[in-house]
Amino acid sequence: MNQASRLAQVKSVCCRSVFLAFLFSVMFLLAAPYASAQSTGGRIRGTVTDESGGAIVGAKVTLINEGTNVSREVQTSATGEYFFSKCRLAVTRWM
Repeated sequence: MNQASRLAQVKSVCCRSVFLAFLFSVMFLLAAPYASAQSTGGRIRGTVTDESGGAIVGAKVTLINEGTNVSREVQTSATGEYFFSKCRLAVTRWM
């Protein structure tokens, strides 16, 4: 094997390696947002009703983290539902 053909073969292998590295990097970056296997929080969802079971619209619901005393507020929807997203794991109470 002469030196010119050996150089062409090495160049081909290098180009292929760079292309594959680039391809895997792009695939990793595109898949990363969908790979969240674990979380440290959750969601809280509920419905506020009166004694007869009717929905209470526009009620203020407050979620309080007992450890930090940080609170979050939402209002109930037209169906009396409320939703807290991205809640950290903690001892909480709601009012």
